[in-house]
Amino acid sequence: MRCADGEARERLREWVATGSTRLDRDRPTRQTAWPGEDPARPVEDVVIEHREKEFVQFVLDDVARRQEKEDAFYADFDTGEVRD
Repeated sequence: MRCADGEARERLREWVATGSTRLDRDRPTRQTAWPGEDPARPVEDVVIEHREKEFVQFVLDDVARRQEKEDAFYADFDTGEVRD
């Protein structure tokens, strides 16, 4: 059983190394093309210069986007009409 544990750890290390987020960059998950499909685009790291600042901005933008959707949903609430 010990051999299987070591193999599993090695496999996990490989998976994390090939596609993951680190403190200073993000690496999108690699995509494998099926036979007959166009080749997958190359995976390039995205540099993260200000992780905390960028995360806070992401959350603020997401909250604003959700608020806009909620406002649009309730825009006709007084009329009793159901929106599609």
